[in-house]
Amino acid sequence: MTIESDLALVETCLRLNNLNEFKPFREYLDTELQRVTSALIECQDDRQVAVLQGEARVLKDIKMLIERSPDEADRIRTRAAQASGFRRTPVPSTGAFRS
Repeated sequence: MTIESDLALVETCLRLNNLNEFKPFREYLDTELQRVTSALIECQDDRQVAVLQGEARVLKDIKMLIERSPDEADRIRTRAAQASGFRRTPVPSTGAFRS
């Protein structure tokens, strides 16, 4: 399953990406990723390294989903528009699309 096949996930990630009320959460992700990265550098225990690598991977994946959500939403809109025969043309000055 890809992110674009789950409309609810894309919508949620868009909200996390765009709304200011979620800025503390985005900052928390950055802080946690820095903490885990620092802990990985200092860690000597193989088991703990594996746990920290898993944490880092999950945090990076969440950040990626949030950051890529605008592009995924555009892909979904474009496919829906193509399926309905509706064309969108770019506005040269802004790069945005218009009907």
